[in-house]
Amino acid sequence: MRCFILSVLAIVLLSAPVAHALDAGLLPQSFIANSILTLPKVRGIAEVYNQKIAYMLPRGFIPGKDFDDGQAYSVELLPSDYQATDWKARLVITGYRDAADIENVTANTFAKNILKPGENCKAFWLARDLGARSVDGYDAHAVMTGCGSMRMGEYAGAIAGAGEVHVVLIVQGLHDMFTVDVILRGKGFAAGALPLPVETAQRLVNYFYPVALCAASVTTTQCAAQQKQAAQGLK
Repeated sequence: MRCFILSVLAIVLLSAPVAHALDAGLLPQSFIANSILTLPKVRGIAEVYNQKIAYMLPRGFIPGKDFDDGQAYSVELLPSDYQATDWKARLVITGYRDAADIENVTANTFAKNILKPGENCKAFWLARDLGARSVDGYDAHAVMTGCGSMRMGEYAGAIAGAGEVHVVLIVQGLHDMFTVDVILRGKGFAAGALPLPVETAQRLVNYFYPVALCAASVTTTQCAAQQKQAAQGLK
């Protein structure tokens, strides 16, 4: 199992409305997103293949399952009071081994591939390009995708009729490609609907910042220091 570390940056007690905001039924994705945006942030550092990735995530999210097939490594993070199949928001960090070394593969082309309709989504497919970005000197891109109505059995724990929205930050590392993906599961939505305003999606991407890619050989303390330097560059 690869190393995953959380470091608290701010000691802030959650107010009751925020702490319980994700407890009721299927909620609008915009409500879930805005609830996340009120939470204090902590640092996460994931050791992938050729680099470590440091980023910010909501306080109270803890590592769940991880997966490594030698070509892709991912770890999911869920609110501490939710089970793996009972969630309204989760975060998935993935590294794709040596994908950045493949000819013509860039953060932009990776984003275009993610925007293609999902094979498992038989309902309305949402796709919005959120534009190019820069992460710690590396090329990056952000997108928003979603499925208007999930079917039972599409994956373990899928809720029939629920709508899912993904807001994804793609980063092109030295050798690996990385994605930071926040997934919001809430009310179903129809064609033409926008369950999450683009402005809110952009704020979610910004919530991950500062993001830093560190050499695999550096310590987590050194990687955290590099992330702080990256934060200075955002000011």
